[in-house]
Amino acid sequence: MQNKESHCSIFPPDLSALTLHILAMAFMFCDHLWATLAGDAWWLTGIGRLAFPMFAFFLVEGFFHTHDKKKYGERLMLFGVISFIPFCLAFGMVQMNMLCTLFLCFLILKVMEMSIGKWEKWIVILILIFVSLYSDWALLAPVFTILFAKSKGNRIKTAISFGIGACLFAGFNYLSNL
Repeated sequence: MQNKESHCSIFPPDLSALTLHILAMAFMFCDHLWATLAGDAWWLTGIGRLAFPMFAFFLVEGFFHTHDKKKYGERLMLFGVISFIPFCLAFGMVQMNMLCTLFLCFLILKVMEMSIGKWEKWIVILILIFVSLYSDWALLAPVFTILFAKSKGNRIKTAISFGIGACLFAGFNYLSNL
């Protein structure tokens, strides 16, 4: 029997949040498999790139449904720090990993809900977006997060946000291969 509480609004009703989390992790595994072991299986990265939009969506959902945002953020930061060195060793580069990126996106959500002026919010958000340049999913992660946060609760707007994010990703991917 499916748990109706775990259903996500933009996905078909027979897909639970748990199923989508497992799919996202499997997609990410494909991407990491390609990057570390299966050097000629480039198509695995295409599958793997489906993971982050799903993780960003769940970050936004979790942010608005958690009872303790402070602990939510602390866990993201803790696991980002724990996984930083293995990430750098596995991929041969020094940059923040996906969990660090999710923590930056969490901070953007915190700033978005703060009671400060509109200009101050956007200045801090732009600084966090700039910091994301040194992370996995640079620039795109904050954009996905902002789009999902702004479309929260509206199935059509959320689906459009996925579409905009996919187009941005395709564009960035194309430009990086020129």
